[in-house]
Amino acid sequence: MTQEQPTNFNREIDRMLTKSEQRIEQLRELNRPLRPWEKDRFKERLSKLEKQETWDKAELQERLTRLKKELRIVYALSAFVLLSLFVCCVIFSFGLWKTLH
Repeated sequence: MTQEQPTNFNREIDRMLTKSEQRIEQLRELNRPLRPWEKDRFKERLSKLEKQETWDKAELQERLTRLKKELRIVYALSAFVLLSLFVCCVIFSFGLWKTLH
């Protein structure tokens, strides 16, 4: 039992050291300067993203315009319905008044 514990401990230490070394290597890779071909690739990706953003803005503007038009139609229909309801109430009241007098 005592012989097995140090072995497990050593394995755990080795595993942790390996992870640390891998993480250090990753950080070194991230810290290095960009290579020329990577710069070109990033410029292309940035250009595509900018085009996509412009397209998205145009699409959102188009949707907003369409929603504003639809909202105007809804307002107009609502006003028409309310006006019709008011006219019906006036006609009904007038008819009721005529019948009672």
